[in-house]
Amino acid sequence: MSSNFTDRVLNSNPMLGVVLSAHLLAEAQLRKVLSEHLEEPRALLSDQGPSFRILVNVSEAVGVVESDLARVLRALNSLRNKYAHRLSFEASAEKVENFLQALRDMREPFFVSDVAATERELSISIAALSGWLEKTYGPV
Repeated sequence: MSSNFTDRVLNSNPMLGVVLSAHLLAEAQLRKVLSEHLEEPRALLSDQGPSFRILVNVSEAVGVVESDLARVLRALNSLRNKYAHRLSFEASAEKVENFLQALRDMREPFFVSDVAATERELSISIAALSGWLEKTYGPV
């Protein structure tokens, strides 16, 4: 017999784990690089916050990330919120395309794809973003 747990957790969309984990990794990268540029990082960074959105804004404001990367990170955050707060969410082609377009619009894009905007393509582009963050800012 099927249950909510089986249907919604054990058999959930694998993109949920990809998006949530990549978001956590990007957050750790932002915290790391931001703490290296702040005189007193503990005044801003704690286990309780700030939110990802604020981390991106502050990182952009102090010049730790460029505005084009900040747009990509905001797009990732938007996707994360959809996956995290909507049971059985599956990204539409439009949502995936928005993320891919943010990557294409970067001043120096590191991932460009013109194939159909599917969740598979989303996972590849998120993997590219995660790799680029690690290459640029080092491991967490």
